[in-house]
Amino acid sequence: MELRLVFVTLCCFLGVAGRTAAQDAPKPDLKPLLEEVRKLVEKHYPKAKVTLKDQTIHFEFNTRKYMIHEPLLSGEWQDAREVPGPQKSGIYGDIELCAGEYRGMAVVPQSFDKRYFTLWLMAPYSKKLDHHLYVHLKYPRDVPKEFLTEFERLVDGFEKHLSATGGGTNADIGGDKGNSDDLSRGDAVEGVQARLRPKKVQWHAQEAPAFAYTTSNRCPAIQIQAIEGDSRVAG
Repeated sequence: MELRLVFVTLCCFLGVAGRTAAQDAPKPDLKPLLEEVRKLVEKHYPKAKVTLKDQTIHFEFNTRKYMIHEPLLSGEWQDAREVPGPQKSGIYGDIELCAGEYRGMAVVPQSFDKRYFTLWLMAPYSKKLDHHLYVHLKYPRDVPKEFLTEFERLVDGFEKHLSATGGGTNADIGGDKGNSDDLSRGDAVEGVQARLRPKKVQWHAQEAPAFAYTTSNRCPAIQIQAIEGDSRVAG
């Protein structure tokens, strides 16, 4: 009974620790990418406004509001709604950092003719960061082709310009060299002890935390061998 309690307690700790790690996972720092976007946009549009709010980079120059009709899946048309977009020689864009892969309905990348301008929808994904950029770029017919080429290259390689915030590293925990033997075990229950450690101190959003666990038996009356293994907690 007591032995069962040890393992139940261990599983409960795994669940709580997993939820806490996922909730507290630092968001990648967008400022380096912001500066790259700013340099590119201002190169072609010196008077453009480039801003960062939450996880979205926004830029615009020489824009106005248009009344746009959007088609329904049935083939009918919605009533016109007001949409911001670029005028001649203008530009308008949003780059939002989102966790995980893109799961929208639209096939990406794809361009949409909005009559007054073209909407270019992209969602490049970084497996390393487990994040994607949700990109809306609106441009008129006279957009510099060089800008489109450089912009596509920048967003496709966005992971090079992002870094995780918060302290610590992704090295294993435990002593100066990450040795798990430097970590103490919990109190023994009927001679059985358990030790649990996370594989990293820093996690990406929606990444399932992984833990290494070890159990040992110091009571001859209970026949159980030392157990080691890994456990991954679903988000």
